[in-house]
Amino acid sequence: MTETHSNSLPALDTDACEAKAHEQARLSESIHAGNKAALFDALARTGITIVTVSFDGYGDSGQIEEIQAKARRCACRAACRRNRASPDGPWERRG
Repeated sequence: MTETHSNSLPALDTDACEAKAHEQARLSESIHAGNKAALFDALARTGITIVTVSFDGYGDSGQIEEIQAKARRCACRAACRRNRASPDGPWERRG
């Protein structure tokens, strides 16, 4: 008795794969600006001014090792503090 086993894979529909990849890229691009705005808005609301991501690897091989978020004081805050003591008003510049 002879048994026939089919170990062959079904034919790859490259057109369908390409269409799916294009749709995924289109969807990703369509939400990118909104996601970026939401992220930067959330960072600003919490006072975070620096985000450092440490990545171990190269290309698309590797992993994120650490994420640091810091709030750095800007020079304008120091100037505002100096100017608050002005006798002319809380935000007037002293000469």
